[in-house]
Amino acid sequence: SGIVTGNYAIFAEDFTKRVGKVTTEASAITSAASAYAQHIHTGAVVTPVLQDAGVYSTTLGSYALTWTVATEPSTVGSSQATVITGDKPVILDTTPVVELPLGAAMPTLGLNVSVSDTEDGTNLTGITIAGQVDPREKGVYKVTYDFTDSDTNSADTVTRTYVVGASGVSTTHALFGADFTKRVGQVDTSDTAIITAMGAYAINLTLDTQVPVGISDAGGYQAVVDTYAITYHVEEQPTAT
Repeated sequence: SGIVTGNYAIFAEDFTKRVGKVTTEASAITSAASAYAQHIHTGAVVTPVLQDAGVYSTTLGSYALTWTVATEPSTVGSSQATVITGDKPVILDTTPVVELPLGAAMPTLGLNVSVSDTEDGTNLTGITIAGQVDPREKGVYKVTYDFTDSDTNSADTVTRTYVVGASGVSTTHALFGADFTKRVGQVDTSDTAIITAMGAYAINLTLDTQVPVGISDAGGYQAVVDTYAITYHVEEQPTAT
């Protein structure tokens, strides 16, 4: 918009920028506003001077811009700049639970993790990874993924669970237990004794807490020389074995 008070008319458009795209140099603002001044008699076009940017910055809000002409400062035009923020990015993890055998190679923690952002696009770099996995030690490990886009919008943190050396893994639980050997005279066929002999336990992967297990099938375990396949389950979710 412009006000003609002399020999020039100033034209400048209102514009909107996302936080991450704000540039406060006068030339960039002039370009964003498509600002120009035109001599009303000759039609000559000149670049107007940004007289006041209204503290235009990366802070969300609206800013009043004032324009003038270097050779005719009494001619003043105005426009408005608005700074907005875009959508927050989304972290995508196609393998939220990863099972590793004891002694496996160190996993690539960023494998199958990507970011999608409405403004910045997909397959973005700069994901922050926190957490460690030790394939030499049986257990449950948590690794978190974070990302901030060019508008300083932060994605919701995504947590991946690595389970090392488990005898069974479901989407909600990991079961741990070891093979054991007993002499005939030491055999105790009670469920409690078998669980103790296996050192069996389960981890609730959502709550990250240890929960009790029960025996589903003792496989005929008795005081007879032989090998027995024992199946055990999570007490709070018997389908997890």
